[in-house]
Amino acid sequence: MAQEIVLVSIPRDELQTLIIDSVKACLKFHLPKTEGETLPELLTRQQVAKYLSISLKTVDNIVKDGYLKKYPIAGSIRFKREEVRAVTDKWEPYQRN
Repeated sequence: MAQEIVLVSIPRDELQTLIIDSVKACLKFHLPKTEGETLPELLTRQQVAKYLSISLKTVDNIVKDGYLKKYPIAGSIRFKREEVRAVTDKWEPYQRN
């Protein structure tokens, strides 16, 4: 059985968007997840320390110095993932040389 061929005129930018979206959708299932995608939205103090490769005391110092905000939730302290990612741009005094 012969397949029907249909030709459609579509603007270049729309075609690019369709191709990019299709490739992203396919790759989403085949590429390994990055560390950021596996992190929960709210992190514990231990998760922050592990993610930033620092000690728990350094996490406390970063909070105390105002570089990172803590959120009390249900009797425990949590940190927002995006704020933890952003803190690395601001906390040069804590990095080892």
